[in-house]
Amino acid sequence: MGIPLGLKKLRKNDLQPLVDKVACRLPTWKAGLLNRAGWTVLIKSTLSAILIHTAMAVKISPWVIKCIDSYRRGFLWSGAESAKGGHCWLAWLGVCRPTELGGLGIVDLQRFGYALRMRWLWLKRTDDSRTWCDLPAETESVVEAMF
Repeated sequence: MGIPLGLKKLRKNDLQPLVDKVACRLPTWKAGLLNRAGWTVLIKSTLSAILIHTAMAVKISPWVIKCIDSYRRGFLWSGAESAKGGHCWLAWLGVCRPTELGGLGIVDLQRFGYALRMRWLWLKRTDDSRTWCDLPAETESVVEAMF
């Protein structure tokens, strides 16, 4: 699946392909042919989904999240790779809220990563028949506290 794994903390070189995947997806879309609602759907369905498999297994570095959020923000507000402050109509934290709370429902990548890694703790506790349950696993203190 292309998930970078290692015994040590992952370096920028290991996670750079994730940022490159997101950046490579933008030029293939014709942003001028879509309205903002179409841009939002593409961000939700494609740009946010590229990280799912990696975020499930590995803690994503904050600089990777920042880079990918800048691409998502730029595409949402201007249909390009980057957007200046004058193009943005709403703060990014407001955009990442659920639609019921006045946001656009775009996934907050950091919290979504926490939820994906929390799933492993749940599966470990509820289903002992899995072969990987006995393996020692290091989990983040934030994920354990949320669990």
